[in-house]
Amino acid sequence: GAATNYSIGGWGRIIVAGDLNGDGLLDLAVSNWLSNNVNVLINTGGGAFAASVNYVLGANGMGLTIGDYDNDGDLDLASANGAGGTVRVIFNSGAGTFGAAVSYPVGSNPTSVTTGDFNGDGLLDLAAANNGGSSVSVLLGTGGGAFAAAVNYTVGSGPYITSGDFDGDGDIDLATANGGSNTVSILINTSGAGTFSTAVNYAAGAGLQSVVAADLDGDGDLDVATANSGSNSASILFNTTPMNVLGNLPPFTPRPTTTPLMNTMNVGTPSGSPVKVPTNIDVTFSQNLAPWVFTNGASPNARDVMKVFGTTSRGYRSGTGFSGAGATLTFTTTANFNPGEQVWVTVTNAQSTGGANTRPFVMGVQTRAGVGPATFFPMPGYATGSTSTGAATGDFNYDGYLDQFETARSSSPSPFKSPATMIRPQPPME
Repeated sequence: GAATNYSIGGWGRIIVAGDLNGDGLLDLAVSNWLSNNVNVLINTGGGAFAASVNYVLGANGMGLTIGDYDNDGDLDLASANGAGGTVRVIFNSGAGTFGAAVSYPVGSNPTSVTTGDFNGDGLLDLAAANNGGSSVSVLLGTGGGAFAAAVNYTVGSGPYITSGDFDGDGDIDLATANGGSNTVSILINTSGAGTFSTAVNYAAGAGLQSVVAADLDGDGDLDVATANSGSNSASILFNTTPMNVLGNLPPFTPRPTTTPLMNTMNVGTPSGSPVKVPTNIDVTFSQNLAPWVFTNGASPNARDVMKVFGTTSRGYRSGTGFSGAGATLTFTTTANFNPGEQVWVTVTNAQSTGGANTRPFVMGVQTRAGVGPATFFPMPGYATGSTSTGAATGDFNYDGYLDQFETARSSSPSPFKSPATMIRPQPPME
C-alpha cells in the first residue's frame, strides 16, 4: 500500500518497535540526533499511530534500545547520547508514557547500545559502543532499573554494537562493526559472568555503520553482517568457531533438526494487565535423548542443555519448566515474553541414549511475528523522506505480513522535524 508519513524530531536515527502500553500492539520509538529527544508513537490499531510524544534523552541521541530494565512488566527505553558520554534510561509508567531520564556515564561519544542479560541473573544489562574511545562500555543491571558502573573493553575505532551467543556456550557475547578501522571485533563472554575477553578483530568493508547477528548459512551458529557506507557494500562474516562440548569437536550427533517451535498460547490477560506471550519452546533432535536431558533435578539436567534468553523482558529464563520424551525437549517459560520479542535459544550439551553429545546450536525466534505465507514476491519501490537513516520491521496491523517503518533526514518546515514513513506491503494475489 501507499506510504504513510508521521512527524518526528530532527534527524531521526534509530527506530525500535515494542508494545509500550501493554495492549498487544507494536508501538514505535525513534531517537533524534539533532533535537536531542526520543519520539514515542503509540499504535492505535490497524497499523495507524497517534501523534508522536517527545521525551528528552540527552544530547546527540544516536543509539536506542528497548527492554524491561526495572522488571515491572513494561518496556523502558535506553539511549546512547554522543555529546554527553552517557547512556540514559527512561522508565515506562505502564501506559506508554515515560518519566525523566536517568544517566549512566560510559565512554566518549557513544553511538549505539544493545540489551542483553550478560551475566545470566535474569536482569537486563546494557552495552554501549563508544565512537570517540574505540571501546565498549558494559553496564550490568543490579535490579530496580539501576546499573553498576561501566566496565570498558577496547575494540576497533568508530564502533557500532550488537550482541548474541557467538560461541554456542549459552551466554551472550558482543560484536562491534568498526567504521574507523574497517574491522569487526568479537568479544566473548567469559564463563557467563558478564566479563569479556580481549577483542578479536576481523577485516570487513570500508566505513562500517551498523551490524547484526543471525544464522545466515543455517549451520546453527551466529554469523555477523555489516553495512558499509564507505564502500556501498555489506560484509558477511561466517562463524567458523570450532565449538567444544564435553571434550568433543563437531560435527556432533544428535543435533537439532528443527528450529525451535514457538507454540503460542492464549495471550489474554486480566483487564489492565500488559499483554504477554506465554510459549512452549520445542527443539527436536535427530536421535532420542538420554533420560537425564528431561530432568529438572540435580545437574546434569535440562537447565544445562537449553539456555533461553529474552531480549526485552527478564533476560535469561531459568527455572524448572522442562519436559519431553523421545527426541523432543520442551521448555515452558514461567516468565512470559513480550509481543514481537526476539528470543535466543542455545542448545549446549544434550546427549543421546547412546551417549553421543550434541553439537552446540544457536537459534533465534520472534514471538507473534505474524502467520503469513512465508514467501517473498517482487515489490515496487516506495517514496520516503530523503536520506533514510533507520528502519524497523514488525506486523503493526496484525494481518500476518511484516510492515516497515523508516526514519529519514530531510527538509521540512521546521529544522527540528523530520518524517517517519510507514510502508505496508500489498499481499500477493492468489
